[in-house]
Amino acid sequence: WALWKFRKNLVLPILIALLVASFIYAEAQLHSSEQRMIMKSFYMLVPRAWELLAGVALAFLPRLEVVSEAKKKAAAWLALLGMALVVGAYAFLTAKSHFPGTGAICSVVGCALLIRYGAFGVVGKFLSNSLTVGIGRISYSLYLWHWPVIAYMHYIYDEELSVGQILFATVLSFILAIVSWKFIEMP
Repeated sequence: WALWKFRKNLVLPILIALLVASFIYAEAQLHSSEQRMIMKSFYMLVPRAWELLAGVALAFLPRLEVVSEAKKKAAAWLALLGMALVVGAYAFLTAKSHFPGTGAICSVVGCALLIRYGAFGVVGKFLSNSLTVGIGRISYSLYLWHWPVIAYMHYIYDEELSVGQILFATVLSFILAIVSWKFIEMP
């Protein structure tokens, strides 16, 4: 309530301070010698809050006005950078990455750039194409279904999944996501 009441002057600096504090807390837990603290940093809200607060801070930025061609080009490049950071994060994450600490910075910054500038340039065309929009529509259902499918496949096969099994799990997750989106989410 207090943040909303004083939103014109204080909310963005307070959000940024909370974001930084959460990030520092996450890093401190990830550098702990206790496995329990490392697990806690992944599953608990406080060490993950900085990721959410990045999106909240975006909501308090002034409305994006892109009218000139130079600003459109800059926005298109920032969208491309955001996409590169999100996709590139997968290439750089390893089992030793400090996640959700420094290992998540590329993903969080990339998502923030995509949220802010994703409607521009080649990225805007990609994100607005009907296939991408369709995947976006079912994304919550896909998020909910993918893990049980993978977990049961590991239980059934009791080994590392082959490429064919991973493809089957992916297709099955999409089918379940489409069905649950259509018959559960839409009504």
